[in-house]
Amino acid sequence: MTYVRATGACGIVLAAMGALAGCGSSGSGSSSGSSSGSTSGAGSGALSGAATGSVTAGSTGSSGGSGGVSDAGPESAAPADGGDATVSDAGPSKEVLYANAGTTFNTFDLDPTTGDLTLASSMALPELLQFAEFDSTQTHLYAGIGAATDPTWSFHSFSIDPGTGALAEIPTQDGGVDAGADAATSTGVVSPNGRIINLTLSRDNKYLLAVHNVTEAYTVFQLNADGTIGPRVIQADGGDTGIGAFLHQIHVDPTNKYVTICDRGNDPTYGSDGGITAPEALGHLLVYAYASGELTQLTTSTITFPSGIGPRHLDWHPTQPWVYLSAERGNRLIMYTFASGVLTQQFDVPSVANPADSPDSSLDMTEAINGQRAGAIHVHPSGKFLWITNRNYALVPYVPDAGADAAEPADAGDAAPPAPIQVFDGVGENNLVLFSIDQTTGEPTLVSAADSHGFEPRTFTLDPSGQYVIVGNQKKISTVSGGVVTTVNPNLTVFQVATDGQLTFLKTYDQSGEVWWEGARAITGP
Repeated sequence: MTYVRATGACGIVLAAMGALAGCGSSGSGSSSGSSSGSTSGAGSGALSGAATGSVTAGSTGSSGGSGGVSDAGPESAAPADGGDATVSDAGPSKEVLYANAGTTFNTFDLDPTTGDLTLASSMALPELLQFAEFDSTQTHLYAGIGAATDPTWSFHSFSIDPGTGALAEIPTQDGGVDAGADAATSTGVVSPNGRIINLTLSRDNKYLLAVHNVTEAYTVFQLNADGTIGPRVIQADGGDTGIGAFLHQIHVDPTNKYVTICDRGNDPTYGSDGGITAPEALGHLLVYAYASGELTQLTTSTITFPSGIGPRHLDWHPTQPWVYLSAERGNRLIMYTFASGVLTQQFDVPSVANPADSPDSSLDMTEAINGQRAGAIHVHPSGKFLWITNRNYALVPYVPDAGADAAEPADAGDAAPPAPIQVFDGVGENNLVLFSIDQTTGEPTLVSAADSHGFEPRTFTLDPSGQYVIVGNQKKISTVSGGVVTTVNPNLTVFQVATDGQLTFLKTYDQSGEVWWEGARAITGP
């Protein structure tokens, strides 16, 4: 068989994946999600697709993945970014999990005694759901929806039935946004700044904040008491960050006085001759003072990262002024202390379980090894540990060996050899890595890694009971072993959580389209 290494702007081959505004790809337009479970779990750590529930610290986890997700809120009254549920000590009697599969938004019943998922209902969306967020009461859900090939994206709000968990889109009210470019439609409030890559709510549920990677801007809307999206809050700087290259997350701090924006930056791009066609755009972490929906950039607090390092998401410790950052470019976990709008770095460690999967000084530091990137990050509500995902789906062309007949001249009637297909190259990690947190210093220490049982673990959430972590593996990827090609579908993978954060694999549920976001909540129904 023949393998050829190739890298693109993101350090990975994106052939036939439909690049989305830089490095993502569009979701499938399939109209339903599969609810069938498998206890075998297609793993990506080996070409055979075999997987184990976890690996010890320092060993390689599964390979494949991309991220974007929720951050556990530091206060029980604060919204949990990206879908993390508030953990109940008593344990809820019933739970639901929401997850998209391409342009379908699925609701699953989640059994808190077994972790089993059962598809309860599906909702067709106009386009791909990129990201969503509950309010702190978990009675409303807000989402950013759009298409990879269309610059028009929109904000949508949904009400949640407290008894069943059923979602109902809230119709847009006339006059809900400014006139002109912000005109509202019956299918949502049009984004004035294009793709909605991430969004969050203020801690008092009064404002919706979003960032847009294509336009390098942020947007703020008022929220009405009935769950509808109100007028846009015009910013003094127009919502222009000024230095952003690929904004990826916006987050309100626990005091509701500061906002952070992660700017991932971009690797340089190269032409066929090896020459640079676009230089690297450095990553940044921006800090803003925040009050009543208005942001004021604290320019002296901006962190500019060195070449090859770029932040994706961050999360706050629940009781200490500690911030934990996932650096997608560079595969790093960086810890800061936070005081009066100033972030001070304390610790910087690899996010990967195997240090060999991180860049080193012998390589161009702007290129991730084999497409390896860090992803979503969550600090556990106890503050004693955190999880961070690592993602990899580097592809190579594969053509089956022709065998002994290859040396013989082909007859005129022989069929043409099969065209090469793109398969996973078998190198790197797709996993959730557990780090313990020193309760005095905040230092993170690697404990173990659990194979994600799929490719590109873009999102994960902790269920309301605190017993399960559900991972959304985004990509559909082919693997090959012994000449046999196997397809690993996008899936939801359920793990059981031990008191120390260790994860034990339970089951995977294949999905009909790419999984970009998921979130769970408790309900009161039978």
